[in-house]
Amino acid sequence: MKIYAAALALALALPGAAQAAEACTFQPPSPALQAQAYPQQTFVRKKNNGAAESAQVEKDVRLEILHSQCVDTLVTEYTLVLPRPAGAHDLNYWLDFAAAEMQRLKTSKAARDVPGLLAFLKKAHGLKPAAGKLAICKDGTAPVDGECDFESLGGYIFKVDATRNAVRITITDYASA
Repeated sequence: MKIYAAALALALALPGAAQAAEACTFQPPSPALQAQAYPQQTFVRKKNNGAAESAQVEKDVRLEILHSQCVDTLVTEYTLVLPRPAGAHDLNYWLDFAAAEMQRLKTSKAARDVPGLLAFLKKAHGLKPAAGKLAICKDGTAPVDGECDFESLGGYIFKVDATRNAVRITITDYASA
């Protein structure tokens, strides 16, 4: 999480002077989705090797993707946004829903680790939630204090945020370089 939090802070939160002082060493991100694969599809580059991507992937399901590739960390957040369905749904339901949606995505070659995300979503059924999230390090170890260190090569995080009107399912892939 330290790696993940640092990357997001660098890419999204630091003011201009601090961002300029921190040189990004990776190539700018490329779209994770195939070009023109979905209605209302967008890809916008952001400062410091960030990007935002979105598409309507189903009638009631929107996908938002945030990319951050700066210094020594690569972060991609896939967020599925849908109207809140009637009835109660447990975490396993949302894991299966997310896995099915991610499996159907029309991704580009730049979506490096979708197979890793899918494997994580299958394994996540056996994980215990911590701070409302499911997480595992890329080397298969459990995060220490909720964080994967440099030696673990990064990790995956799954969380569900439900409001009265919508559900936001976020699957994060972060890697150390």
